[in-house]
Amino acid sequence: MKFKEILDNEPLKSKLAATVEEGRISHAQLFQGKQGSGSLQLALAYASFIHCEHPVDNDSCGSCLSCIKHQKFVHPDLHFTFPIAAVRQVKKPKCLDFLEQWREFLKSFPYAGINDWLIQLGVENKQGFIPVEESTDIIKKLSLKSYESEYKIQIIWLPEKMAAPASNKLLKIIEEPPLKTIFILVSEAPEQLLPTILSRTQIIKIKSVDDNTLMNYISDVKNLELKQSRRIAHLCDGDIGKALEMASNYSHDTANDTAFILWMRMLLKPLDNYIDISRWVDEIAGSGRENQKTFLRFSIETVRECLMVNHGDETLVRFDNEVIENFDKFSVFIHSGNAHDLMEILNHSYHAIERNANPKILFLDLSFKISRLLRVKKPHTVVQYN
Repeated sequence: MKFKEILDNEPLKSKLAATVEEGRISHAQLFQGKQGSGSLQLALAYASFIHCEHPVDNDSCGSCLSCIKHQKFVHPDLHFTFPIAAVRQVKKPKCLDFLEQWREFLKSFPYAGINDWLIQLGVENKQGFIPVEESTDIIKKLSLKSYESEYKIQIIWLPEKMAAPASNKLLKIIEEPPLKTIFILVSEAPEQLLPTILSRTQIIKIKSVDDNTLMNYISDVKNLELKQSRRIAHLCDGDIGKALEMASNYSHDTANDTAFILWMRMLLKPLDNYIDISRWVDEIAGSGRENQKTFLRFSIETVRECLMVNHGDETLVRFDNEVIENFDKFSVFIHSGNAHDLMEILNHSYHAIERNANPKILFLDLSFKISRLLRVKKPHTVVQYN
């Protein structure tokens, strides 16, 4: 992977390239960015640039033997550690057991997240983790001499998934690694890492892509009109992987605004609309898991935008009546008294769908929970006088 293949973050790319050209590569770096920000892709491009035999214009050449191996993720001096889970064939898993699947995942699903990886493994109902045995393997691999390049590079994707014993076991080698060894930790939740791990790394912050950049990117890549791309960019909050997925299913996504408003109208009077709610639940339950996920993402973002209208900085609001019909009228129902609970149950439902929950039961239960929350009255503001 090359720097130029990664969307945005141009100043950071130049900074990373300069560390290589000036010979000041930090031995332990933490790439910190939200899911879909391209943090893993930047780590991969950085590793490729470090190993490249003929770098050109602050980027890897893409044609030397090292670059060709990096494109296939098979360079012998590039090592990977990532969350895993037990499967039927492997009861005590190691990353080595899933290395081929990991390489295929990197090639086929750029900007994807942990849930996409667990689905790829067929263990979406489990929690991925990095067991303590991986730390032993890392120490063993990095104690050997490099095979082809000057540097050995260890990429740990989502180190926050490491069990505490695994983290503790790595502390010394991260602080004092073997000569010409580089650790790149790629984290989406650095606050979950041990403070002792954080203190031993140089933190590299990767910013999420802004809406305009993302809009133009998916318009070009997926050949969508700018109006369609803008709708998707507004929903994805800088998550490139999510935007690409939604753009691929755009014909279904366009119906989300209508379906959402219809759902909300029914839920405001659930007893009068019970039969219609049941029909609606049957319809969405039969629409497929990806469509259900897309709809729930749309619902989560709509709640967030409504809260911003009522209690935040309106300059940050990305929705309007073009994105969702009657948005301004609906937004009054979302306030500080119910927004937190709405976001929580919608997020919970999204992850439950990812883990193959029964959609009919889930959406019926979700409907009545949301109905109750929509009827929660807005808290009164208490004005204090001095």
